[in-house]
Amino acid sequence: MRVQRRQYEDKLINKNEATTNELQLDLEKYPNSLDVKHIKEILGIGQRQVNELLNDPPFHVVRVGKKFVVSKHIFFRWFMGLS
Repeated sequence: MRVQRRQYEDKLINKNEATTNELQLDLEKYPNSLDVKHIKEILGIGQRQVNELLNDPPFHVVRVGKKFVVSKHIFFRWFMGLS
């Protein structure tokens, strides 16, 4: 029983490391300033949900005219629960 549990825990650790590595690659994929299109893609949500999120954001958002802009680093820190 202990051996099975240890193997399961090892698999979880390896999976988490792979997910972290994938997220590192995703960070490089996006520009330093994210717009609505990027946020929709990252979170996998629709336009309405992004608008709701950006109208009362839990992170710093800059509004330029009708366009929302978010720092990539601030957004991913929030996304990973670091802020």
